[in-house]
Order: sequence, then structure tokens, then C-alpha cells
Amino acid sequence: MINGTCQRCPTGQFFDATLRVCRIACRANEVYNILTKVCDCAKNTFKINGTCQRCPGDTKYDAKSQLCICDPGYSNRNGVCVFGCGINQVLVNGVCCCQTGFYPIGGVCGKCGWD
Repeated sequence: MINGTCQRCPTGQFFDATLRVCRIACRANEVYNILTKVCDCAKNTFKINGTCQRCPGDTKYDAKSQLCICDPGYSNRNGVCVFGCGINQVLVNGVCCCQTGFYPIGGVCGKCGWD
């Protein structure tokens, strides 16, 4: 029974007895937003590479890059932020930067194919 009448939910949706609406199923770490009728990331999770997930260890989500990063002067070692810069990086004014000849590629400093 939806809105007082017997009917089926549209294909790809199910009846949510708690919300009393037909809706799409949400994936892990998602919650249904009844106002927008879409699944949003749950509290303390962020859309990273298309899925809602928590940032590992003591990394923090950066909305600009849409990645989990460490504070300036720290580098990410398997989700743990450690003081100091990563491979091929130097500390400049409290910020880890790629060494000369290296470029940020996928979150690490590497060489481009033409170098």
C-alpha cells in the first residue's frame, strides 16, 4: 500500500516500510535521502573513486582533491600519517612538495613518461 492505494514499486525500486515510499537500494556506507531521492554518503564517509568510504587511519578528507590526505609536513604511509615527506619529496615551508624533476601522479611523486 503506497499513499493509500495498492500498487507496485517501479522496476529497480523496493518499498521501504519505515519511510513508506518506493526507493532505490543504497550501497554500503550510503543512506537514502528522501528529499532528493538519491543515496548520499553516510556520516563520516566520503565519495572517493565513486564509492562512499572512510579515510583510513589518521588521514583527513580533502574536498578539493577528493582524496584522503595528511596534514602538511606529514606523509601517508598505508593510512598512517607520519612526520616527514614521502619518497621523491622535500619539505618546503612546512609542506611536502615533489623534488625537482618529479610530479604528483596519483598521490605520489613520480616521473612522467617523457622524462
